[in-house]
Amino acid sequence: MNRDEEFRSNLYANCNEKYATDPDSALDCRRTADGYVFAVEQNGGKSGDPKPPIFN
Repeated sequence: MNRDEEFRSNLYANCNEKYATDPDSALDCRRTADGYVFAVEQNGGKSGDPKPPIFN
């Protein structure tokens, strides 16, 4: 697993933890994570240029 895949799986793990306590915010979390993953892929697979999502 490369650094990006690890980062990505951590993003989704974070969302899944949120889902247990707050399903509504977890949906936003997933959308944000999906958007970030899409931005990374549009950027040639390099993370770091698009800003990572802020989870509050």
